[in-house]
Amino acid sequence: MMNASRWRAIDRVAPRELGQARHQTLNAVQWLARVMMSCALPPPARGGRPLQWIDDRRALTTPDLLPGITLELLIPSLSLEFKDRIDRTSERVELDRRTPEQIDTWVLIEMSHRGLDATSYGAPLPWQIAQPMTGDDVEFAARAIQGELTTLANWLSNAEALLQEIASDWLAAGFPATPVGCWPQGLLMATLLTVTTADRRPSPTLSVGLSPGNEYYNEPFFYVVPSERPRFGTPPSLGSIGHWNERGFTGAVLTASSVIETKSRYDEVLAFLMTSIAQCREALS
Repeated sequence: MMNASRWRAIDRVAPRELGQARHQTLNAVQWLARVMMSCALPPPARGGRPLQWIDDRRALTTPDLLPGITLELLIPSLSLEFKDRIDRTSERVELDRRTPEQIDTWVLIEMSHRGLDATSYGAPLPWQIAQPMTGDDVEFAARAIQGELTTLANWLSNAEALLQEIASDWLAAGFPATPVGCWPQGLLMATLLTVTTADRRPSPTLSVGLSPGNEYYNEPFFYVVPSERPRFGTPPSLGSIGHWNERGFTGAVLTASSVIETKSRYDEVLAFLMTSIAQCREALS
């Protein structure tokens, strides 16, 4: 359990406040997506590219936009920061009490200062998020929910540590796994595991990750979701902390509240995910 020391215990889930943190963070991360789709090297595919997690900064970051230049979102303070590793310079703006229009202006100015191509910055992203914050009539309110933003960052940190171990083990066993990253479409920290089979092409996959919450669960939850419906009659037991979900998607789910109520830590959550992966893999083989 190579990343167990990174686990951060979280003692509560406040659905309304955490929902606000999720809503504002999801909107904020779209600036990283817009800049990345506009000028990342190499250009992302139409479906985008996952953002990387910087644990000591509790931040999501783009790949290089130009050599050494990235844009980060520091989640606990809900701040955007352009960083230049070559010149060792940075410029940060806190989103609190700022409108999307004001933030757009700041981003475009900073892109210009760094020689980044903003020609396609305003183009629509190839996905839509629920309740987008736009224009000059709404402001971010990060300071009022800073505790919940920190909680959300801790869940993402915990998930990234777990998923790095899972993906590493999967690769070591000789099976394909995508790099762990956070997809801006839904703020999903995830990896995609390919289930190789002897007689099937294309091979099915397992999406393993953490959602910050959605229309089915108003809290963060870990999940294992196969690309095909598992072929088992009665779903096998997932132990005492998780369950099988069939609302909107079929897969194994472990909610944040269950993790807290059972005082589960890294090893228990890892065991749940590994059990779920094994059961889904067997059902798909």
